[in-house]
Amino acid sequence: MMTSYRTKDGKTVRDGDMVWAVNGNGPYEIVGPMPGGRLVYLEHVSDSADGLHFEPGDFAMYICANRPAGY
Repeated sequence: MMTSYRTKDGKTVRDGDMVWAVNGNGPYEIVGPMPGGRLVYLEHVSDSADGLHFEPGDFAMYICANRPAGY
C-alpha cells in the first residue's frame, strides 16, 4: 500500500507524484520514506542532488500539489 500525504492546497499525493514547495520551487518528485520511515524525501526533477526532507505531517504546511500562483 502506498503512503499518501495531504498538501497545503488540500490535495492528496502519493509516492511518485510531482509536488511544489509553497515558495514556488520545484517540481519535486516524492521519492518516499527515508530509511527508518520518519522522514519523506523529495527529489528535484531537474537536479537529483537537490532534495528536501520532510516529516509527513509537514506536507500540509510546506508542499503543494499544484504550483503556487505568482511563481
